Amino acid sequence: MHYERGLRWWPLATLSACLLAACVSDLKAIPDATIGADATDATDDLDATGDATGPDDARTDASSELPSLMPVGPGPGPNADNASMFADGTVVTFDVDITDADWQTLMADQAAGVKGYVPCTFTFDGETATSAAIRLKSNPEDWEGNKPQFVIKFNEFDASARFRGLRRVVLEANPSDETLIRNNLALALLRAAGVVTPRSNHARLNINGALYGVYEHIEAVDRELLEDRYADADGNLYKNGEELSTNEALGDTSDLLAFDDLIFTDGVTEGGGLDSAHREALTGLIDMDAFILEAAAEAVLPTGDNFWSGGWNYYLYHPKGALWTIIPWDVDDVFGDVAPPDAPLLDWNGLPEVGNVRHPLMAAITADSAWRSAFLAQVARIEADLYRTTLAELATSLCATLRPQLEDDPNRTFELNDFDQDCGAVRAAIDARSVAIRSQLDTLGSRR
Repeated sequence: MHYERGLRWWPLATLSACLLAACVSDLKAIPDATIGADATDATDDLDATGDATGPDDARTDASSELPSLMPVGPGPGPNADNASMFADGTVVTFDVDITDADWQTLMADQAAGVKGYVPCTFTFDGETATSAAIRLKSNPEDWEGNKPQFVIKFNEFDASARFRGLRRVVLEANPSDETLIRNNLALALLRAAGVVTPRSNHARLNINGALYGVYEHIEAVDRELLEDRYADADGNLYKNGEELSTNEALGDTSDLLAFDDLIFTDGVTEGGGLDSAHREALTGLIDMDAFILEAAAEAVLPTGDNFWSGGWNYYLYHPKGALWTIIPWDVDDVFGDVAPPDAPLLDWNGLPEVGNVRHPLMAAITADSAWRSAFLAQVARIEADLYRTTLAELATSLCATLRPQLEDDPNRTFELNDFDQDCGAVRAAIDARSVAIRSQLDTLGSRR
């Protein structure tokens, strides 16, 4: 049986010191993470992340099938040239200068629901990019009455231009998150769990010398991240699992078609297990260890519209000659109504009104006894070693750091009392999720 392609699954340390610092390397092996042995909003956001079309973006040939594929090896690690831009435990300052005419164009774009770049200059720590560009970010449906979010791009006018090795700066202020910490907390946990994850912190944005707002600063998922985190950065990167975001000039998405053809094949047997031939085919194409680990970290949070929960916010990466892997993105629907603390570990697809559909790989993970056991073991490890112990403390620390910054924010859309209450709600949600996870693991016989 095959699923119809149209029915896609998307709708169209101590840890307190370690989490933000990502002191658990994105790609270090985790002792108990040998899993499969034998036995990002959909309309948002980063425009094509591999948008430069120079030689560094071109693949020399199409991917070829190899008799035996292995997970892609680790890269050199995050670029030291921009490490201070993602310094943990601090709120960095970015300065943008823009002409009145270009600012008015940007505001007209906001009124029209348009994402268009206008010229600007960008300065950080005394270093200036004079030919940068800025545009609005996020779903235009959320723009009215909310603080504008921005993408600042360094290669809009010169494809080879970078700022400290970055193509862009991403500044987010989710209007439904009055703490401004949810994405940071979630990404921090994913990093600490061992998932390849964008870096994140907070930033003050000054425009023409005056504070405009405080934002979550999230590392873009693009070729630069691939070069830092993986031994091979020449493969195809797909936003939301379907939008080609590197190698666009080549435009070869045959690998995605093969990936979809495989995962949409129903390999679940009548007895509820996973067909052995289908399991072998999956392990020959996909780094199931990476997907299981990422899903387990999401399940601990839990998420509301990402891979584990049947949503669309993530990237797929297919390194040349290696197994497919996954990179989390836009993990801000956490610790709230969209991701309730009692969400079931094995069959949560988000709230019905969100419209999520279970990802076929999650169906395979829960159908296969070894993969299901490995998933639950990772959930137990992450909850006991990372989540339960200090994530609430990190939330408290971030809220304490941000509160005086937000007092000065001229464009915040909530009262500080609302901020305080939401910070308390995040901590309460973490405590409640920890209790719910342990209860579910007890029922499933997987408690550590």
